[in-house]
Amino acid sequence: MASLTLGVNGPTQNIHVDITIADEDAARIMAWLMSPSSGYGTVTENVLSPDGATQSWVTRHSTPDEAATAYARATLQNIMSSTVEYEKAKAAEAAANAVKPIAPVVKA
Repeated sequence: MASLTLGVNGPTQNIHVDITIADEDAARIMAWLMSPSSGYGTVTENVLSPDGATQSWVTRHSTPDEAATAYARATLQNIMSSTVEYEKAKAAEAAANAVKPIAPVVKA
């Protein structure tokens, strides 16, 4: 069996969510994660020639660790970005609701 884990550790929270999956499903997930179509299956690096005279950008297959780390970082970045977007939307809503309407002056 394998497990997928997401955790939050801090002074006010200690949350861990574990999902247990079968080994064959873990292999399937890693196969997808390491595929180029996942977006995490390749790494592009700036490589120097052995003599150090030239450098070039080289794309290679990710290792399992690199693919999993890149996916985890992207997922966490998405959580942080989504939080900020949510807070901006709430702040914009609060600011819009705080604008006083203009009452018409009725002359008799």
